[in-house]
Amino acid sequence: MESQLALKNVLVIGEIEKKSLTKATLEAISAAKSIAKDQVELLLFSSKPYEKDSLIIKGLDVVFLTPFDLSEEQKVELIAKTAIERESNCLISPKDFSGGLMNQAAHRLGSALAHDCSSLAVSGDGYIIATRSVYGGSAVAEVKCLSQPSVVSLRIGSYVQFNQEIGPISEYIDLETNASDKIDKITVLERHAHPSDGIKIEDARVVVSGGRGLGGPEPFAQLENLASLFNGAVGASRAACDAGWVPHSFQVGLTGKAVSPDLYFAIGISGASQHLAGITGARDIVSINKDPNAAIFKESRFGIVGDWSKALPAFIEQLHELLDNAKEDK
Repeated sequence: MESQLALKNVLVIGEIEKKSLTKATLEAISAAKSIAKDQVELLLFSSKPYEKDSLIIKGLDVVFLTPFDLSEEQKVELIAKTAIERESNCLISPKDFSGGLMNQAAHRLGSALAHDCSSLAVSGDGYIIATRSVYGGSAVAEVKCLSQPSVVSLRIGSYVQFNQEIGPISEYIDLETNASDKIDKITVLERHAHPSDGIKIEDARVVVSGGRGLGGPEPFAQLENLASLFNGAVGASRAACDAGWVPHSFQVGLTGKAVSPDLYFAIGISGASQHLAGITGARDIVSINKDPNAAIFKESRFGIVGDWSKALPAFIEQLHELLDNAKEDK
C-alpha cells in the first residue's frame, strides 16, 4: 500500500548490530519514508559498544545516538521523551526488536498501538492506517490509529531495505540519561539466550524449517546440514519448539519470527495458519510432507508428498554432488 497523504514527522526506533543498521531497521526507515512529508528521524539503540565516528548514515534528517548499556526502562523513557520533544506524528519500529518496548512507550504516550503490520498509509484526516494479519493469518485488517503519535511495529520483510548510502550525511545528536533512571521498575529474574555463530534467521536468504512430522530433535541435524549448503538458517514450527526439540528462538510463525527468504523449506510442517503468517514474505516455498492434503502445499511452489527421511537425504546428496562438480569445473 503506497500512501497518498503524508505525516510531517516520523520517528523510527531502530538498532545497530556489528557496526551496521539491522535489516529490520532499514525496512522500518523505508516505511517511514513512504508516509513522511518532511522529517524522518532515527532513534538508535545498541546492545554492544560501537564506534560512533565510524557510523555513516545518509538520507535521514536526524539520527539520535544512545548509550549502549541502557535498561529497558531507560529505553522507554528515551523513546517517549524524544517523541514528545520532536513532535513526532508516528513511531515505527521492527516487530522483533521492539517487543515490549513499544507497548510500554505507547502506554506512556497514551497512544494507539498497531502491532505486526505489513503496510502503512495515511488517511485523509491525517491518521495512520495500518494493515495487519488477524485470526491467525487467515484474514487481513486495516486499522486506523486515532492518536498522534501513533505507535506501530512492522513485520520483517514488509518493505524493501532503505539505502543508507545515498543522500547527504544525517545530523547526529547524542542522547544521555540520568544515572538515577537506571533502576528498572521491572525486575529481570533470568535470561535465556541461544548462542549462534551463524546468520540470523530474519536475515537469511534460505531458511530450512522442521515441524512435528520430523518426530524428534535428531533430524534437525540434517536440516542444519541442508541450511549450511546455502549459507542459510534453521527454523521450526511452534509444535517442534513446544516439544523441546529446538529452542523457541527457532520458531517461525505468528508468535515467533517472521521471515522473508528467497527460499523456504518446510520439512514435516503441516501448514497451520499461525505458521503460514510468519512466511508470507517468502519468495518460494518447498515442502515435504506425507499428507497430500497438508495446507502447506497450497502455499508451496514445489512439493514432495512422501517420507522426509527418504526424500531429504537424497536431495542433500544431490546437492553435494552438484557442488563438488562445480568445484571441479573451476
